[in-house]
Amino acid sequence: MGREVRMVPKNWEHPTDKNGQYHPMFEESYENVFNRWLEERNQWMKGFQKDWSTHGYKPKKEECKDMSFEEWHGEAPDSRYYMPQWDDKEKTHYMMYETTSEGTPKSPAFETPEELAKWLAENNASTFASMTTDYETWLKIIKGI
Repeated sequence: MGREVRMVPKNWEHPTDKNGQYHPMFEESYENVFNRWLEERNQWMKGFQKDWSTHGYKPKKEECKDMSFEEWHGEAPDSRYYMPQWDDKEKTHYMMYETTSEGTPKSPAFETPEELAKWLAENNASTFASMTTDYETWLKIIKGI
């Protein structure tokens, strides 16, 4: 669908770039992504590469043997592109995000799903592209019904 609700602290302000545009952020924790990257790099150093068909590892292909891990896979993830991992007690408010790319806010944060659904409906927020929907449908989306 391209939209997801993220739980955020009451006063969360999503970071912006120097032009005031929201800085995209993945929902997954930076720690998890970095640990996966590090594990794959360690395996690479031992002569193995990720086997996506089995989710395990296989010996590096001949054409990859002289490449660095970063050349083959890419640089280490950047923590600026991942949402903070707050304690569950801090995450008290609902906020709609687009997830077609990394994730940018589509709404302010609200205390209840009903408040968020009302705001989304009243502001003709898109469900995807130029499509919009009503309060009842937004509420179902937010509650995962």
